[in-house]
Amino acid sequence: MHLRFFGFGIWIATVLLFSACKSKNTSYQPTLTIVEGTFKSAESPVITLVGDSDIKSNIDPSGNFIIQTELTKPGIYRLEISNQFTYIFIVPGDRITVQGDFRNMKSATQFKGDHANENNFLVALEEVKSNLPFGGYESFYGQPEKDFILAVEERSNALVAEIQKYQKKSEPFDDVFQDMINGEISYDVAIMKLNYPSLHKYFTKSDSFKVSDTYESFLQNIDIDSDENLLIPSYPEFLSVYLSYKTQTENIESNHSNSLNKYKAIDSLFQQPLVKSKLYYEVMRELFSVSVNEAFTVLDDFLIKQTNEKYIELIQSTANEWANLRKGMPAPEWSGKDRNGKVFSIRDYAGKVIYLDIWATWCGPCIQELPYLEQLHAQYQGNRDIVFVSISVDQDISVWKSFLQQKSISGIQLFADGSRSLPLMSSYNIRGIPR
Repeated sequence: MHLRFFGFGIWIATVLLFSACKSKNTSYQPTLTIVEGTFKSAESPVITLVGDSDIKSNIDPSGNFIIQTELTKPGIYRLEISNQFTYIFIVPGDRITVQGDFRNMKSATQFKGDHANENNFLVALEEVKSNLPFGGYESFYGQPEKDFILAVEERSNALVAEIQKYQKKSEPFDDVFQDMINGEISYDVAIMKLNYPSLHKYFTKSDSFKVSDTYESFLQNIDIDSDENLLIPSYPEFLSVYLSYKTQTENIESNHSNSLNKYKAIDSLFQQPLVKSKLYYEVMRELFSVSVNEAFTVLDDFLIKQTNEKYIELIQSTANEWANLRKGMPAPEWSGKDRNGKVFSIRDYAGKVIYLDIWATWCGPCIQELPYLEQLHAQYQGNRDIVFVSISVDQDISVWKSFLQQKSISGIQLFADGSRSLPLMSSYNIRGIPR
């Protein structure tokens, strides 16, 4: 599920200032481009310029860096340090100077040099968006369709006014940048509207809800399949949301996960090679996180269709991590103590289907899942071929015992202390709970 409001995305539903249009196909010969500057308090010795590929450079102890590379495409790139980033508009041949603070890269960064006006606008935009009022996801997406559209327009008008103020006191934008902002506006609005049907159902708990017959008309003026637009910040997310939307509304195979359905739909929905490459990679990552066995069923197909060597390497590495857990492989060993101190292991349940629930008393989402686990357990009560085993990775066994008693939790409850929890988490590739 995609929950999006303000990343880079811009809230515009009006054509008062901008119109939805396609990104210009502007190409250049490889041209030396320089981005240099200082980021105070940088927590990593590496800075990365992210576009069609990742270009890395060192940061010295004082936060100084210089990136020299040959670019062939203008676009809105990302400067990343560790888990922080800022957007930067670059035309091949630019020399841009950046001054900022790692702790607040998005809104505490200043640009000088080529296209400083456009880049300082991107920074100002983040501040404007953070100050626009917002009532919350539930109230916004829970509105009836007409009210939702009106709410988008109201917020759009407020942002349009702020952008007009900026334009009055600055020089005109570069034509390519202006065109990309137009596309950014269109894709961001499309993301919200594509998310609306599923999020409305989620927040209102109305599974029968359907949008109007003309609801999808907003897609008619959008360039859905474009390699050129991958350097528009909201476009990659639009691709992902659009793929999910189309998969959920058309030709769903109930015996497959939604992720596998998305993988199978890519070929029919998209034609552009870079777009397909990116989507195949993202959906394969998703498949390995939600359905390992399904991921392996399409792994060979992915390796044939994927053209990006980096994506191939990353997915192959992920596949190697999960290879021992695919269908038909021996299950890794595990053990734990019951509330009386007796040790049980996987061998005690040999020949049975074992449902493992890895949890902890301090994990809120784990506690929320308990009633559903009880319902599942009750559904198979009496079936001697299935056992439900809950393994706690709490640090304090007394806290775990007390919780079981207070909540009257029955069934097979085991405690994996440090010596048992680490092998369990590692061998089953568990990176978070509940699992």
